[in-house]
Amino acid sequence: MKVISVSFALIVLCLAVAPNIEAQSVRSDLPRVLPSTLLTELREKQEAEPDIAPQRLADHANERLAVLGFNYHIDPCDVESRKTEFKFPLTEYNEVFHVYPLTGGDGNNMQVMAKEPGDAPCGCSLDLPITRAANDQLQIVTDKGSVSISAKNKFLFEKVELVDATLRKTTRSWYVHSGVEPAAVSADGKTVYMDLEIESLLIGTSADGALRFVPRTSADIITKYVDLRRFPKDPDNDYLGFRQFTKGKVKYTLKFSHVCT
Repeated sequence: MKVISVSFALIVLCLAVAPNIEAQSVRSDLPRVLPSTLLTELREKQEAEPDIAPQRLADHANERLAVLGFNYHIDPCDVESRKTEFKFPLTEYNEVFHVYPLTGGDGNNMQVMAKEPGDAPCGCSLDLPITRAANDQLQIVTDKGSVSISAKNKFLFEKVELVDATLRKTTRSWYVHSGVEPAAVSADGKTVYMDLEIESLLIGTSADGALRFVPRTSADIITKYVDLRRFPKDPDNDYLGFRQFTKGKVKYTLKFSHVCT
C-alpha cells in the first residue's frame, strides 16, 4: 500500500508541474506586443495645450504613429494562443503574455507574445499597435521593432469596402480598427477615414495601407453621407451597413459593419 501511495503522489506531482514546464519552455526573446499609448498621449497634449490647432495635433500624431503604432481592436478567437508565465505589464489582474503563432509577411512561421484575449460583445478582443494596414500584410510595433504579419492569419480584422452602384462588387477595401464606423472618404475615393476619441481628428487608411491622422475639417475629404436602407443582405452579418458619401456629383458607397452591441 505504501508503494501505491507514493506512486500516486508522484503522478499527481508530475501533473501539477507539467503545465509550468510547458510555460517555462517559451522563449523569452520573442517579440512582445504592448497596446499603443498614442491616443493617451494626444489627450494629454490637448489638456496641456487646449488651444492647439487640429493640424498641429495631427502632425504630432503622425510623428508618434511611426513609433507607437495605432491600436487596432481585433478578434483573435480563432488563434490558438499559449499562456506563459511572463507577466503582462500595465495590468491590475496579474495577467500574463500569451504566445500567438502567426505567418510573417515573408510567408514564414513566426511567434509573438501579446496580451491574453479579452471578452468583447461579439467575440474576443486584442489590441495590436499597427503602423500600416495593407490588404496583404500588416506592420505591428513590438519591443523588437516593427514586424510584418500576413493579413491571412486567423486574426479577424474589420474591413471597409468601396462598392459599385450595384452594391455587390467591391472595387477597393481597407483594414480598419473596429468599434467605429466610416466617417469620411477622400475626394479621390482612395482613403477611408474613421472616427477617433479625439474629436478634432480622423484617422485615414489609404489604398496602400498607410495610416495618417488629419483634421476633421480637411478640405479634401467628404463627410456628408446617408445610410442606405435597402441593400443586399448577408445572413452571416446582422450588422451589415452601406453608407453613401456625396459631394456635388461625386458619390462613393462604402460597405461596412455597424458597431457590434
